[in-house]
Amino acid sequence: MHHFLRHWTWYFNFFALHIILNLIVYFSSMNSKSLMLLFPAQNDIEKPTTGTLWAPTIEPKSSPSPYLTIDPKLATFRPNYPWLNIINAADGGVYVAYIFGEPDLENLLAENPKLVLPVLLSLDFEFCADDIPEIVNRILTFYFGDLPVGRSTESQLVNLFSDYFFFTGVENASLNYGGEVSVYRYTYIQSVTFNSLRGDGSLRAAPTHSDVLLNFFPDLKNFPNRTYTEKDVEVSKLMVEALVSFIEDGNPTKFSSIKWSPSDLTENEIYQKAEPFLQEQCISERLQFWSTIRAEFRTKTLTDSQIC
Repeated sequence: MHHFLRHWTWYFNFFALHIILNLIVYFSSMNSKSLMLLFPAQNDIEKPTTGTLWAPTIEPKSSPSPYLTIDPKLATFRPNYPWLNIINAADGGVYVAYIFGEPDLENLLAENPKLVLPVLLSLDFEFCADDIPEIVNRILTFYFGDLPVGRSTESQLVNLFSDYFFFTGVENASLNYGGEVSVYRYTYIQSVTFNSLRGDGSLRAAPTHSDVLLNFFPDLKNFPNRTYTEKDVEVSKLMVEALVSFIEDGNPTKFSSIKWSPSDLTENEIYQKAEPFLQEQCISERLQFWSTIRAEFRTKTLTDSQIC
């Protein structure tokens, strides 16, 4: 199959992509300068740090115009409009970059990953305390085997944070959505990356969290000397066309000869763009790992945390 990009995440797709789609419509009548100032402004007020969790606010049904009245993990939606999800291949790098930027934390993680990983992953937010040691043992075996946890296993560490904080969340959200879902995994690396702004700037894994936004916003505040290759421009145009096409009629590839199609969410699957051919189920093992963990161990919900 010849798609361009394909797959999913909880934070980026729910917030950033939703914001982009609405901004394109809302600011269509504004001049470009006003719009370009908006994107870098978020970096002034939002400083991501390792261990930060974002949980939705569940409102009582009696509230005036409640938006969310049930834990989304328990909800099943039946919408009549399509949903487009895009994630960055190395989304978890947003956490790992800050770990590498704190030498004491990096050393502590390398010396005692069984102690530090549960804290960095905030496993107690989801799992019962008695189960966490066994879960951590399985994480270390699955992602690292006999290898150390640190810079020498950067890709494994980024995969772990990407899977736990991003990919599995989008998988669950997409499965529960109930409507037509297209899920795409963005893998193109622009000439600049937010890795250079996080931690000590040494993280190599990309595209990292928010990097896909560089196709839409130049962010000259953070990248004043940014230049564009011919490929950068080609991919940027494709992404803009995809979003405009999706906004107009729910089809992200109306303008392209390479067609995306809604995902078959009957099994764990994720798709990766590869110049520009599609590789199917490239991390299905990783998604299945977390599916098994959550099926075997008791998990908390936002509305019922008394099970432990």
